[in-house]
Amino acid sequence: MRALITGAAGFAGRYTAAELLRRGVVTTGTDVPSAPPPPGLTWVPADLTRPDEALRAVEAAAPDAVLHLAGQPRVGASFDDPTGTIRANTGTTVNMLEAVRRAAPAARLLLVSSCEIYGEVQPDRLPIREETPPAPASPYAASKAAAELFARAWAHTHGLRVAILRPFNHTGPGQSPHFVCADFARQVAWAETGRHPPVISTGRLSIIRDFLDVRDVAAAYADALAADLPPGACFNIASGRGVALREILDIFLALARRPLQTHEDPARHRAADIAALVGDAARFRERTGWAPRIALRQTLADLLDHARAAR
Repeated sequence: MRALITGAAGFAGRYTAAELLRRGVVTTGTDVPSAPPPPGLTWVPADLTRPDEALRAVEAAAPDAVLHLAGQPRVGASFDDPTGTIRANTGTTVNMLEAVRRAAPAARLLLVSSCEIYGEVQPDRLPIREETPPAPASPYAASKAAAELFARAWAHTHGLRVAILRPFNHTGPGQSPHFVCADFARQVAWAETGRHPPVISTGRLSIIRDFLDVRDVAAAYADALAADLPPGACFNIASGRGVALREILDIFLALARRPLQTHEDPARHRAADIAALVGDAARFRERTGWAPRIALRQTLADLLDHARAAR
């Protein structure tokens, strides 16, 4: 198999590239020209918001399978720049669909969407199945939902072999501190030095999410690329277990090398915060055999060790 990964220099992209290379897959990566390429890849720098550069990347890779990971990944940032988020998430998807249609029409294309498209779901509807209607609560989620519609349109109209993946929250070593687990890890790592106050600032700790290790998600993406998923179909990638942010914080406090206090900061609250997102990945598991392997505590310990090394 010859695979092309967009967003290959990003958090999940780097792990997925490493996983594919470990499996012996001939892998080409692409990302914005300023991004540092991961080791071992054939590298094609490209700005995928430009149709000509998306086409050039696909032509250079000549792929059998494409994983479209590139995009703007932050819910909060999408409120600051909704137009840019649409361009980065929906626009690049359209450009990649067209590029694959023109240059690699027989290739399998996997669009990485997001659990955020589901929006607020009633507790009795958890864990969320793929049939749950999308109800985006942010520009980020709306841009991902729109990208899914374009993918289905290209599958229906052009016969493109495109399927949709909806990963739930994932974290691990190297994640940006713009995300909650990595933010907690960085705060703990700095507080341990004694040069910062021994207080961890938080947002709402009652929020519940379905957390995966990024290494398990990378394995899921690699399994999906190797599978023959039905065109137009969507698949949750999830553990099925909801974890409150309070539990995440408690694990970090237990791992900390000194006693720490916590403070809930109202400035960290977001109007678009969704109370609970927990997924049912039975459909994906039945198709691929994938299941998460890394325990949450191990993920958070590895994340904290990475933050300590970076301080």
